[in-house]
Amino acid sequence: MHWDDYKRRCDQPDHWSRWFLTQLLALAPTPAVETELRAVLQSTPIPKPRDHRGGAATDMFVVSLSGDLVSSLINRIRAATDEPAMALPAALQQRGLGGFAEALAEYLDYRYQDAGHRFRELEQREHWKGGSKMGQAGETVMQLIDAFNRNDLDAIVACFAEDAVYHNMPMEPLTGTAAIRAGLQVFLNDATAVEWIVHHLLESADGTVLTERLDRFELNGRWLEIPVMGTFEVDGSRIRAWRDYFDLADFQRQMAALTP
Repeated sequence: MHWDDYKRRCDQPDHWSRWFLTQLLALAPTPAVETELRAVLQSTPIPKPRDHRGGAATDMFVVSLSGDLVSSLINRIRAATDEPAMALPAALQQRGLGGFAEALAEYLDYRYQDAGHRFRELEQREHWKGGSKMGQAGETVMQLIDAFNRNDLDAIVACFAEDAVYHNMPMEPLTGTAAIRAGLQVFLNDATAVEWIVHHLLESADGTVLTERLDRFELNGRWLEIPVMGTFEVDGSRIRAWRDYFDLADFQRQMAALTP
């Protein structure tokens, strides 16, 4: 990766260093937060320029964390700031927490910004109309999207029932988790970053979830962006059917431009 591209990426609010993630891990207010942060640290950092001289602490990771989780970290940091007697990890006792809450708040604004309209995950996980809480089916779909944003294939596949059917409508359907894994792996292996932006989400009483999304994949240092309408049929906490509708010709034009 060239230095200009690397610096541009590292300046994005959803790219955090190993050092920052490690400090947040020490501040984790709950086991669930700790688990999510460890998952990020166990993912693959973005490639560094060949002449990069920084150590492991400077590794940069693409972060896709829920607003609930980030908000809980902000609350933890603010509590520690307001109560100096609160114990801090040794590495932070001298440095302090200056800039931590601001960086997390910037991430929230960046992650949940779409066409100039900012919204937080807490708002996104409410039903877009009526203000009723999103049910289990919607939460399962959001878990899938979060897993895509981490480029975590194991977590993606774990969202599906064993006999699930995944159908990109212009293509042949894939049946079963093994086939779904193989089909997704071909594409995800080439992506250095993934970002799915949810514009709208609607959940019906029978566990069907409709999403309007912009699916973004970084390939060879440039972004491929596909508007998508998706239908998910969810049984309990597992997806049993997924159908995506998109412009195949647009996808092929972008792939041709991005692929040497």
